[in-house]
Amino acid sequence: MKCWLWLFCIGWALAAPVLPLPNVPALPDASRVEVIGQDLKVKHATGVVSRKTLTLVADRARLPASSRVQVWIAAPGEDVQNIAGVVNANGKDIFLEVGKDKVSFEEALREAYGVRLEWKAP
Repeated sequence: MKCWLWLFCIGWALAAPVLPLPNVPALPDASRVEVIGQDLKVKHATGVVSRKTLTLVADRARLPASSRVQVWIAAPGEDVQNIAGVVNANGKDIFLEVGKDKVSFEEALREAYGVRLEWKAP
């Protein structure tokens, strides 16, 4: 009996929806995203949401693995939001620091905003 309860709790936790990013109510078309180095000197990627797809343009269509970055999000008519994060091992996702949690940028885009993340080389 305890095993079933434990499995139920694990399943419930894994199925929990990804919440929207702080201070980012929506990501409509024309929203801009920039991924900047922690020192604010290097621009790693830039992109615009179009037709529910955010296409990030970056060298080799990926970010430097394990690097600390700042993600700047500018939705039309909203203030620019800045969220710190760390690039994952394959350079195709960013674990954003939201409070005490780490949130996958790709998952947040897809599940909270209905936006697909796509990578492209310049």
